[in-house]
Amino acid sequence: MLKKLLPYIFSIIICNTIFAQSLTPPLPVKESTEGYLNTSAKEIQLTPSVKNFFITQQSELPVYEDTPSYIVVLYEKDDGSLLFKIPKVIRYVSLMLMTDNSKKVLFRGAMEADTIPIKISAGEELPVDRILDDGYIVFLKRNNLLFKVYVSKSETGISFSKKNRFDKYAEEQKKKNLYYYKGEWISKEKLDEIKKEAELQEAKRKDKLKNVKAAAEEGYMVLKNSEILEGRFNGIAKDQILFNAGGFERWIKLDETADGMNTAQIVSIGKIFSAGKMLEKANALYVNNELGQAMRFATKCNNLLKEIQDNSNPDLKAKLKAAENLSDKIMKTLKAENKSLYNYQVFKTDELNYHLNEKHILFRNSIWLKPEQLCIRCNGSGLIDCPVCNGLGYISKHCPNCKNGFVQCTICEGRGWRSCPQCNGNGYIMKKCGKCNGSGYVSVTSLGGYYRPYRPVVSPGVIATSGGIVVNIPPTCYYPSYYYNDFSYRRVKCDICGGTGQMQVTCPKCNGSGRLPCPKVQICPVCGGKTIINSVCNECHGKKKISCPDCEGKGYHGKAQQFPPTQKNNVENQPPGKGTEKMSVP
Repeated sequence: MLKKLLPYIFSIIICNTIFAQSLTPPLPVKESTEGYLNTSAKEIQLTPSVKNFFITQQSELPVYEDTPSYIVVLYEKDDGSLLFKIPKVIRYVSLMLMTDNSKKVLFRGAMEADTIPIKISAGEELPVDRILDDGYIVFLKRNNLLFKVYVSKSETGISFSKKNRFDKYAEEQKKKNLYYYKGEWISKEKLDEIKKEAELQEAKRKDKLKNVKAAAEEGYMVLKNSEILEGRFNGIAKDQILFNAGGFERWIKLDETADGMNTAQIVSIGKIFSAGKMLEKANALYVNNELGQAMRFATKCNNLLKEIQDNSNPDLKAKLKAAENLSDKIMKTLKAENKSLYNYQVFKTDELNYHLNEKHILFRNSIWLKPEQLCIRCNGSGLIDCPVCNGLGYISKHCPNCKNGFVQCTICEGRGWRSCPQCNGNGYIMKKCGKCNGSGYVSVTSLGGYYRPYRPVVSPGVIATSGGIVVNIPPTCYYPSYYYNDFSYRRVKCDICGGTGQMQVTCPKCNGSGRLPCPKVQICPVCGGKTIINSVCNECHGKKKISCPDCEGKGYHGKAQQFPPTQKNNVENQPPGKGTEKMSVP
């Protein structure tokens, strides 16, 4: 009976879990210590505090909404953000520039924009930033923008809660022994297992990073693709290591490195890899009969392999055996030719024994000398510090062109001011008259009236009689007035510029003074203000060294020691100038 019921019980558990997932309220857009506002089933529109707003030039605002006919931008304020709706017409579009992949708008000119209400969806939960006397400042998230808005306490359809819906639901689920983890409600036991596994993985990651970093500091890294890097550790940033291999720097992620190896194992693999390259080089030199250099690389390979502490690598013994076999082959070849090695240089055995018995020293890997023949002054290098410049390569002297690195200003000649270049020192500039556009005349409309002609009118004489009385009126000269009703246009002189077409304006650069401030001194162009001039030393020509006068650049005195000593054709002294080579260390 129990076996038949088990599938149903399991199905019920699964259904309850799925049902619990579907009822889980969403997490708040931001955690709040003040509390949360909850809206009812009705949408709320927040009326802006102002109807329009003046957007200043060079303002850059985020895009809230972008449609073919208009664009909505967000103006963030700590006491309540605003939304501006701007029509996409030439008048406004010409002043806007989209930036940051069309996520922001740069206003190239000032404009006045209308505000629009901010909508809060039904049933939305808003984290409270702070509580005011008459309202709340809450967080609102729209279109990946998180901003603050003001909600009045008198707004209908809102309620305040100290806890958010998710926390309340989590408390109910906790009573059922269910906990929220990455979008799922799981039991306490399973959650503990997940946490333990996560802690274990984090401990492994830290241990791996420690081992990889320590191995990188020793110059070796091993990657998952079996690539072995040899180089220099240059730094670390989180889970990435900056490593220089082959002259190129690269960031290597921790996930790219091989797993399951400690520092000793990584270093051993790296050293075996380096030893293998040395062994290949040694074999190539042996084939070319360069026995001395072949022995040098074979010895370096052998010494590097002996440094490895981890003996578990099977390649270690094989490489050691190969290096020893090559060394034996080289020694057998030398013995068959009656030759020996000294400081990885090949000599005939009897010649080498002679020089060693005579306590001669090998100079520059080819010349045998008595110890007292080595030049004490240059210590065998053939070069000494230049006595003229003390080994600096240059000679310093005070600048003859200035004092303390400054000279008199070439522009103002030490006066401290210079003529304004915009107005040529006049203090004003001439601009085209804005009223007449530079013509000197403007058009006016004649409104009609009276006018008198320029020339007088002479009236004829009149004889008047009235009831027997005769009066003689002589001719008179007068200016008659005539009324006209002419509304045509006439050109008259501009009353602003007086007919010149230009206006005298105060220079904005010098503010009418005609002068601009200028430093009395300037940095010396010869020494750059350093007061000292460095010139190449004529003795060493900038090389800092000269040939040793005691040994004439050879590095030793007298003649080189020869075998046998009675041989007449002794090697002549080395020519001057050869002294830059370094001595090889046995």
